[in-house]
Amino acid sequence: MGIAGMKAEFLKAGMGVSVVCACALFLACGDDDSWSPANPNPEMSSSSKVTSSSSEDKSSSSEVEDPRSGTFFHWKGGASDYWVNTGLDNGTETSGYWYFFDDHAEGGLSTITWPAKIDVGFLDELDPVIDACDGVCGKFELDVGSLDYHPFVGVAFNVAGVKSLSRDPFADPDVADASAWGGLCISYTNDVEATLELSTGEPLYGYDLPYVTLPRSETGDEVCFAWSRFRRAGWGEWGTKGKETGDEAAKSLATVIIMIQKAGGTGKFNIMSIGSYN
Repeated sequence: MGIAGMKAEFLKAGMGVSVVCACALFLACGDDDSWSPANPNPEMSSSSKVTSSSSEDKSSSSEVEDPRSGTFFHWKGGASDYWVNTGLDNGTETSGYWYFFDDHAEGGLSTITWPAKIDVGFLDELDPVIDACDGVCGKFELDVGSLDYHPFVGVAFNVAGVKSLSRDPFADPDVADASAWGGLCISYTNDVEATLELSTGEPLYGYDLPYVTLPRSETGDEVCFAWSRFRRAGWGEWGTKGKETGDEAAKSLATVIIMIQKAGGTGKFNIMSIGSYN
């Protein structure tokens, strides 16, 4: 699939994608020009060295009914929730921060233009975006550059946080058992089809992660998927044993990923809420 050159970096980062490959956080940035979203509701190196200005007050964010077990959670951008309170933080207070990625590291030229100026490299880099559009929203442009697969952009958050604060917080995600969530519910708008993917922090199938398809949406209606709905595409490099479905991946979940990947084009997206299925 043209991903041999990415393998070493991705094994460190623990990220992947279901369609071809993803690179989170070793990336070149989209431009910083701001824009005003038509519907406020509806060149990056995504975090080379994160200088966290924001292990601040994590207590006022998202609703968690049982923070000890992480049984339920719900993030809503319109409630000014800047981070996703998964209830499964490993003690580093680095879980749940939204970050973004693109294909620059492998020769792609795709970009995301944000509605507000962001401070790339900080845990809270997308907070101004959430303020601007009650969600994580942007305008994307997919450009294949020198890639031999479809270009991509995306956003993601880590479920447990990072293994070590001495390393790049987005490049070394820890895992947690998120089985009790039962799956994921998400409300979004997007001009094109996207995927919702589950990373276990170790690309056992190349970058063929359990995923579900997010159809194009203009309404922002919530859609829900039980863990059993998440399946690999089947083209991974390391055989068929292990975390084949969402049920298995949920037992050691590192990262939740929303990715847009296609031959090219432009469009807009807005992730307005995400939460547990139960």
